[in-house]
Amino acid sequence: MSQVILHHYPLSPYSEKIRLALGLKGVSWNSVEIPAWTPRPKLTPMTGGYRRTPILQVGAQFYCDTLHILRAIEELGSSGSLYPKGQEGLAKAVGWWIEKGSFMNAVCLTIGNMPGLPQELIEERRPSSYSEQALPRPICRLTIRFGLHDRMLAAR
Repeated sequence: MSQVILHHYPLSPYSEKIRLALGLKGVSWNSVEIPAWTPRPKLTPMTGGYRRTPILQVGAQFYCDTLHILRAIEELGSSGSLYPKGQEGLAKAVGWWIEKGSFMNAVCLTIGNMPGLPQELIEERRPSSYSEQALPRPICRLTIRFGLHDRMLAAR
């Protein structure tokens, strides 16, 4: 098998998701720690300009976006599946729903309020619709989402 390299930074929740998946599948991998914000002059040319984190490299092949990376890891590992038997589609749909609905609203609430963040990172990651007056919107969305998550989990 080709060498597996994860280009990531430690605090990225998406990188943590991939690190966990690599461990669950028993894939041996190497780590390349990259800056949390652009520019990434050594990595960006190899990914065709892709700016997000993490990136999985298997030999000369690069996988960008966690969904594509998880698909590649599923094929690499020798242990069982990352998903419950017969429930892969549901697991992916629920994961996408939680990430897109909750994660970005949490980012809206935290970005710019964390001490020590460089201004260029704040500007790069802040949603284009961000404003101080818009803060109640993400709070309401998160409250609704967490309520839905609780009801979904309680029904299991």
